[in-house]
Amino acid sequence: VLLKAGNDAEEWIRSAIADSENEAQRFLEEYGLQITTLTPEEHKAFGQALRNSDPLDIAGKTEELSVRISERHSGAVVEELQNFIEGLA
Repeated sequence: VLLKAGNDAEEWIRSAIADSENEAQRFLEEYGLQITTLTPEEHKAFGQALRNSDPLDIAGKTEELSVRISERHSGAVVEELQNFIEGLA
């Protein structure tokens, strides 16, 4: 009985996580974000490229990109989030 309950809970949480990720992806795509899903071969090549890179260089580029995205889209995202929160009240 306990094992079945554990398996049922695991199945439910995995489904909930997948649903949440799909919803987040749809939300981001509404704001023009293009999401690229790598093939297994591309994923392997990407991992290899990261292993051969300087972590500080990657962090710097990631921060720069994050700032540019934030500057372009933060207003619209914040407004949407505020509308969502107000709708909960």
